[in-house]
Amino acid sequence: MRRQIDGQKISTIEYLESEFWPDSGRGIDNAFFVDSGLSYDGWNMDPAKRLTLQGGAPWTTGAVKTLVADGHSPFLPDDAGKCFRLGGPGIAWPPVAVEITAYNAADNVSVRLVDDVPPALQQQSTAGWARMVTTLSGFAHLEGETVQVLADGAAHPARTVVDGGIALQQPASIVHAGLGYESRLETLDLEAGAVDGTAIGKAKRIHRATVRLFASLGCAVGFDDAHLDQLAFRGSDAPMDRPPPLFTGDRTILFPKGWDRAARVLIVQSQPLPLTVAAIAPHLTTNG
Repeated sequence: MRRQIDGQKISTIEYLESEFWPDSGRGIDNAFFVDSGLSYDGWNMDPAKRLTLQGGAPWTTGAVKTLVADGHSPFLPDDAGKCFRLGGPGIAWPPVAVEITAYNAADNVSVRLVDDVPPALQQQSTAGWARMVTTLSGFAHLEGETVQVLADGAAHPARTVVDGGIALQQPASIVHAGLGYESRLETLDLEAGAVDGTAIGKAKRIHRATVRLFASLGCAVGFDDAHLDQLAFRGSDAPMDRPPPLFTGDRTILFPKGWDRAARVLIVQSQPLPLTVAAIAPHLTTNG
């Protein structure tokens, strides 16, 4: 691939990420939709390396506990302020985060609970843990460029690569970052709805359009680039500190457009999130 990065023309060898499947483990966390990107996965892969949250009630946000390591010594004297995440599929989902407040030993630190801790993680040894980060390095190939970021399944504000690295707004356990791209789907002119046959050349008005999606997040729908409405995927009951779940189903959007001979529906995805459009059903009136 020939790219112009930081004012210089470079050649890169890039390969396609494997196809995203929403049921492949951690779901949206594994969505990789950037170019020339890198990933960080802080989740433990060694079942012999375990962590245990020790202490008594309460197990609610803000309480101080002790995090003890068994089978490894992961902590460093300057780890105060850094975060770990505990849980995972089959253990506790969504996982909970803890912030180190004091270093006691290489296998023992004091932590503050960032989330309420379920019984499955209270004084229970687990191999389901991740080291969270706030900075990522290794982006020298994108020096000076603005990159899109997906952090723990949520779209993160874009970042500029400085000295080969980026800084995140908050700690994350799985991060994908790279050059963003825009995906566009635009229908042909709609030639339907006429009482006497073809609607070619006749004025039409789209009142609304229903889009059927599969395991998707974060797209906008409209009739041209100046009139795109972002679809809402987060309900009023969804936690604000976690990404909304992938959506499968129908979303309907109103079209504030008048009569036109070239009625079209435009769908744009500009975030590093999955989008699969299964069907588009416009509701229109054709001038007979």
